[in-house]
Amino acid sequence: MKKLIFLFSLLGVFLFSSCKIGAGDSEYSPQISVAATSLNGVNLTATSTLDTLHVGDVLNFCVIAQGLSNPLVSVQVTNDTTYSAISFPDLASISSGILSNSKTDISKGYLYLSDLNIGTITFNVLYVAKKPTKTSGVTFSVVSTSQYTTAPLQLVIPVK
Repeated sequence: MKKLIFLFSLLGVFLFSSCKIGAGDSEYSPQISVAATSLNGVNLTATSTLDTLHVGDVLNFCVIAQGLSNPLVSVQVTNDTTYSAISFPDLASISSGILSNSKTDISKGYLYLSDLNIGTITFNVLYVAKKPTKTSGVTFSVVSTSQYTTAPLQLVIPVK
């Protein structure tokens, strides 16, 4: 009887441990998060609309893009150039992961990543308010190799 129980236990362990995980089990949407680091009182965790800035104010964003279990393909940071300007002050630190091809356009915020299997990337974005507006802002987007590929984040930044 003990041999029969042992045999069925061994068979059960074999059957439960031989499951193959399908290719779709790692298809997680990428994530993007942003933290404002240069102005006191700017809170991005509870709202997508920031407090009003004034013309000439500079806001420094720390952007963290994560592909989770999938490599990142691109990161895009866009703005309305009529009302604001953006720049990437520390881009040299991640330049080895950025492809120099026709799709990469740093002046427009298009950063295409090389196939180095990058799962997470962190960089700073400087936002400078140029003209008064109530609806302008910044849009962040990250794309990974997953089936559910894009993760957008839009911030509205009113300027007086």
